[in-house]
Amino acid sequence: CGASGETKGMLFGLQAWTCFWVSEIAEAQRLGLEALGLLRRGSGWWCRITGLVGASMIGITKDTDTQVIAQILIGTRPESSAHDNYLEALAQLLLSFTRSLDRDWSKRLLVKLEQVLSSNGRRDGCGAGLALVAQSMYLRSFDPDPWRQLGLLHEAQGQFTIAEDRRLLVISE
Repeated sequence: CGASGETKGMLFGLQAWTCFWVSEIAEAQRLGLEALGLLRRGSGWWCRITGLVGASMIGITKDTDTQVIAQILIGTRPESSAHDNYLEALAQLLLSFTRSLDRDWSKRLLVKLEQVLSSNGRRDGCGAGLALVAQSMYLRSFDPDPWRQLGLLHEAQGQFTIAEDRRLLVISE
């Protein structure tokens, strides 16, 4: 198509998402990694694709590969316009590490996620909603607190309702 640079990275990113949703995980990882090499670190697209690549690696590649992606994400300062995308990426990885019962990396991601949520003062958008869902899942797996879990999910449902994202609203229920 003649695209290059960041535009080509976005196209690879779209292809990676498509592959991910039709369960072509290896191809999603390959395209996602190509996209990351072309995208500006900390941009909205970079955050989205980093979350996708990291989440798709859990249980498929060596643990260290996924941990490297998580560490890069934790160490990244997102662009101001990418705050919600950054929260979404952190939440995706936190959910993935929590599902794999990796307490250490789940805790690292949880700490970063909570820092980002508290430093911004905002809790709106789908990324913030997913962050609340991820916090709830962490509690469920590692530190059960049913009332706090319920409160986090209720707050997430509010975010998804405002954003009119029915897909995420179903996830939070």
